[in-house]
Amino acid sequence: MKKILCYGDSNVWGYITGGSRFAESVRWPGLLGQKLGEDYQVIEEGLNGRNTGVEEPGMPGLNGYDTLPAVLAQHGLLDKVILMLGTNDLSDHLGRSASDIVNSMESLIRCIQQTVVPFPQIILVSPPRILDFALQAGFSAAPEKLPALRQGYRELAERYQGLYLDAAIICTGYAEDGVHLDPLSHSQLAEALFGLIKAS
Repeated sequence: MKKILCYGDSNVWGYITGGSRFAESVRWPGLLGQKLGEDYQVIEEGLNGRNTGVEEPGMPGLNGYDTLPAVLAQHGLLDKVILMLGTNDLSDHLGRSASDIVNSMESLIRCIQQTVVPFPQIILVSPPRILDFALQAGFSAAPEKLPALRQGYRELAERYQGLYLDAAIICTGYAEDGVHLDPLSHSQLAEALFGLIKAS
């Protein structure tokens, strides 16, 4: 059986505005597992607020680099790792540049490369769009950073012989907060990843 680890933030976890969670049958990792069938095990490791590699004052456990080794140790050999992180890094209060985020993402990839042997295929998913009204609620600089972030993720995928998917193109449905994916986008993302995996 092939194992695929999905490591990310609230859009992996399946966050619903207000704090609840979509059912496994709605979340994109669950849908991806259904599409791939019994020959695959799709493992969800999403956490609300997780970023690529910085500390959140007063909120321990959200540094994606610090928590990744334990996650990798828990699951052992892996065939693919889907990394969907970067949205929280774009928040104004963290003040991170696109290059900061890309460098942190590369550190995550290197951690996987050094920990899991043989090195699993990496699939990088760049952040979905952040709707206009959400920009004024803590993501005002995101639009100017996203193009460079997407390009950086694409280049990382090429450098490490992985795959790349731009969630901003794939996903069209958003929750009322303008940041989180709705069921339509979870379905669209699962379908796009399924096609990418089957073609690889």
